[in-house]
Amino acid sequence: MGSERDAARKAAKNPESTDPELEAALSEGAKLQLATTRETNRHKESMRGIFERMLGPREIAGTALAGIAMIVGLIGCGYFAYVAVGAIEPAKAEFAGRWAERALGFAASCLAYIFGKGTR
Repeated sequence: MGSERDAARKAAKNPESTDPELEAALSEGAKLQLATTRETNRHKESMRGIFERMLGPREIAGTALAGIAMIVGLIGCGYFAYVAVGAIEPAKAEFAGRWAERALGFAASCLAYIFGKGTR
């Protein structure tokens, strides 16, 4: 009884190729599955739109767009702060200062979206 069990274990661990037709069929099956997977991936790649190519997959497109918007907000904040500091007229300085605050708030909300999106 023990020898049959040992023989069965040995056969399961070290399968021998005794049937060339079976080996050929398994090989063809693996090649067909690989070809199908390649075609599926190629089709998915061709179905991507221009925004998905620029921003990445749909799962991270919102985060990428928020990152771009945050950078634009920080650049706007810096520009309006520069205008506010260099302004001679008080009304122009106040106007630029308000817009600098708004741009900084916009950049901060984009950053909050990015960090909030990562915690879900």
